[in-house]
Amino acid sequence: MASRDPRALPHHDLDPVILGVNAPRPAGTIQPRAWSITTARCWRSARSRDKHAERRGPLLAVAHCLAQADATFDDVDLVAVGWDVPLASRLLGFEWNLDDTPAWLRRYLGWSCSMQDMPEVRFVGHHLAHATIAFHESDFAEAAILVIDGNGDDESISIYRADRERGLVRKRVWPRSHSLGYLYAAACRFVGFNHLQAGKLMGLSAWGRAAGAEPWDLLPDNEPQAPGGIDEGDGFNKYIHAWTAQLDQLGGGPRVSRPQRELHLDPLAVQVAVSAQDAVERALLQLAALARELAGTQNLCLAGGVALNCARPTVCWTGRCSRHRRHTMPEPPSVRRGSRDHA
Repeated sequence: MASRDPRALPHHDLDPVILGVNAPRPAGTIQPRAWSITTARCWRSARSRDKHAERRGPLLAVAHCLAQADATFDDVDLVAVGWDVPLASRLLGFEWNLDDTPAWLRRYLGWSCSMQDMPEVRFVGHHLAHATIAFHESDFAEAAILVIDGNGDDESISIYRADRERGLVRKRVWPRSHSLGYLYAAACRFVGFNHLQAGKLMGLSAWGRAAGAEPWDLLPDNEPQAPGGIDEGDGFNKYIHAWTAQLDQLGGGPRVSRPQRELHLDPLAVQVAVSAQDAVERALLQLAALARELAGTQNLCLAGGVALNCARPTVCWTGRCSRHRRHTMPEPPSVRRGSRDHA
């Protein structure tokens, strides 16, 4: 990397400037080390009004963060990516080469550079990125960290022990086949929602509970597990298909027939929503207890979209807990909030 002209970095006095991105997901941050408080965060969807901005690089978010920091790409010393892109490439059937980096930076960040002048780029495991941010934005000296995502690289659930002196150590991991997020996504598809409407399934489950619907036992012993009958489809859909077949069998054959606005009137849709929510909640509670046991502490940080399923805040009420997202659920005073993050 070419040396920087000190006069070009007046605002951070030679401290390194780190651009953190969740590419190809829509988030960007820029963090000069000297700025311990000021971190610019912006969602591409908020800037473009394109909800979730799927499969697009966070070009507008990155531009916004640089503008907020009064910086340019030339000021950035390190790009930290919250996905292990080389590993993910192999999972998708092709090999990642160092030569691919400039094209990746151009496509996802809007950064035009060559092999000779590109910045240092570090790809971080998705769950490790989740866990690191969750812990360091908490006020704990030590903590158990539970990460539950649809999937992160090649894993779906992970448990870490963390402390300020020794960093993070992973204690347990579950593969993508055991994803609670895939179970929930299958339930969404079954009732007629898409993968971005999980919140609506959660709302439907609340309706069903109030009506007294009893859940099916989707996860015996509340343990994350792979569904039976996995086919040879692609990595995501083969698990969705298997869970859907299981829901079909439990439902006895009929399919949901009402439109979305009338799903609360469809007994099968309500049953599926209640069952998926119950399975995720019970597994989450058991995993939280396991995380505390493995880490040897009652302090708990939660991270990942599935772990932050907002219908189960009471997991935080035993011991101290940091939920790594802003939310509106009522909390006891012992609960620690993190800032909003979708890494």
